[in-house]
Amino acid sequence: MEPIYWDADAVLVEKAQDLQIGEIGVFILDGECFIKELGYKKLVSKNPEYEPIKIDENSNLICVGRVICNLSHHSNADIAYMYERREMIKQKESLSNFTRELYR
Repeated sequence: MEPIYWDADAVLVEKAQDLQIGEIGVFILDGECFIKELGYKKLVSKNPEYEPIKIDENSNLICVGRVICNLSHHSNADIAYMYERREMIKQKESLSNFTRELYR
């Protein structure tokens, strides 16, 4: 849910089983935990790099609660570093994939 919520952030959650479309919550979907916006038959990320996660009749979705706020503070320098680090990781993964393909 970047840029609002980052990995390892602490969030305040109000226990709730039902959220309205458009609210951000903590969800367990098929055993995996997410902080996402509830959409119509999908969980939506604020990060445009991630596609919405579809929810269907076979999905096991549990709403843990409504996210009230992010308790973690990030300075502009922190955010810039996180984006820079993510780009470096992408470049490394891309290079690793290229190297693997080269030696196939």
